[in-house]
Amino acid sequence: MSEGWRQTPPAVPFSMRHRPPHIVQHMTRQLKSVFDGIPADHVTSVGDGTYSVTSSSSSRQYVVTTGVEEPSVVLPSCECYAWQKSHLPCKHRCAVLHYCHLTWDCFPAAYREHPVLSVDNGCLSTAGAVWFTLLVTSKLDTSVQIFTHIAKLRSLLQLSL
Repeated sequence: MSEGWRQTPPAVPFSMRHRPPHIVQHMTRQLKSVFDGIPADHVTSVGDGTYSVTSSSSSRQYVVTTGVEEPSVVLPSCECYAWQKSHLPCKHRCAVLHYCHLTWDCFPAAYREHPVLSVDNGCLSTAGAVWFTLLVTSKLDTSVQIFTHIAKLRSLLQLSL
């Protein structure tokens, strides 16, 4: 890990290390939702990376998939609004991860290594670390804002090279 990057606290699960702080914070909030409202018996494996998660507040069932790597990449999905809005792991996906003992390795590389979801080693230079810190601390609300800021960050870093 780059010397310009701070160490991950030991309480953060191994699969969440080397993830941007906003992702760790998001996942922590989602896991709290799971612990507060989705019992283990509400998560059922349907087969081949597909799960059914019963809502904590109604009888609605959400189909959650982990995605596949081959023969062609199919990204993970969930039928809930939170997933459709941001494509960040929702509470249903976190329930599947937690209760089925899965890690980020179950997702296709195209998803788990996306720049929004993982620390980009190329951005961890001195200039990159400063811009990345500004990006993470700017309290962006949506993935669209995050993508926009990442695109600006990348263009600024290329200009400084």
